[in-house]
Amino acid sequence: MNLPKNALPNARPVHRYLESLACPYCKENMVWGQSSSLTCCGCKRTYEVVGNIPILLPLSLLKGRAWQKWKNLDERYERFYRRLSKERHLSARRVYDAFYEWCGIGESQNLSVLDIGGANGIHRLIYWNYPEMIDYFNLDPRIHVLHPYHMELYPSERELSFPYIVGVGEWLPFKPNTFDVCVTTAAVDHFSNPIDVFHEIFRCLKPGKSLYIMAMKLGALPNAETTKGLMVRMSDYYHEHGFLATAKKLGGRMGLVPRLIKPRIRDAHTQHFSSPKELTDLLYMFKVTRTKEVSEVGRTLFFVECRKEQWHLP
Repeated sequence: MNLPKNALPNARPVHRYLESLACPYCKENMVWGQSSSLTCCGCKRTYEVVGNIPILLPLSLLKGRAWQKWKNLDERYERFYRRLSKERHLSARRVYDAFYEWCGIGESQNLSVLDIGGANGIHRLIYWNYPEMIDYFNLDPRIHVLHPYHMELYPSERELSFPYIVGVGEWLPFKPNTFDVCVTTAAVDHFSNPIDVFHEIFRCLKPGKSLYIMAMKLGALPNAETTKGLMVRMSDYYHEHGFLATAKKLGGRMGLVPRLIKPRIRDAHTQHFSSPKELTDLLYMFKVTRTKEVSEVGRTLFFVECRKEQWHLP
């Protein structure tokens, strides 16, 4: 996993939100230990803090075939993310625009928000109209430091500090009843165990508060990379790196004739949903309040809103 090596300009100092954190293993309080680390008051485990980012991954639990598959797919997604061009980012924004408009939470203020799988936290700046009035927590297992074009598109991002926490949804490192809103966009498809994640979200949400989910429909995009798809990616590469670099890269790819003719299957998802019900069936601990199926830029997606109600405990 791509962990931080030094301080990030918009990572909020841990001491400013330490009271919200809990050990991902035993859920007990944590305190500052030695050498820039956090120590659990219960099980005494220690967690490294690098660049104001606590590394709260339960590494000893990330074992077994299922987790190995997840880590392999996570590394593949990391490579994909870092190849994204500005044009592809702006195209994908239409999907997120539709989702946050449907959620209707952009005008909210004075809320604590947990974004699971929030990458580098740019959604806080784009979709919350008063980002300085949101206590926004970003949790992701990988460090997506800002792309250069992100700084070009969203220059104010450096000015808004927020807690950036390296962790996974199956073991959320937060105390119970901490958040007013939880959002997870295009992340549930990559969970190792969605039910464990939803139980953890239920624990960390305040009573009566909502979880918003965006997931991709199974088969919504062609899994095969054909010659046309390759040319589109090469066009993106040209805009980023110029003619000579693109010609060199394309020359190397053109030698692989079978890869240009025969479709190449690429599926970086651990979970697949063919209907909203397949997703909402996993949310039995919540009360599902609404769902929607949406098609944008060649993708079909499911939007789900559900609420934590004490009487709805499993």
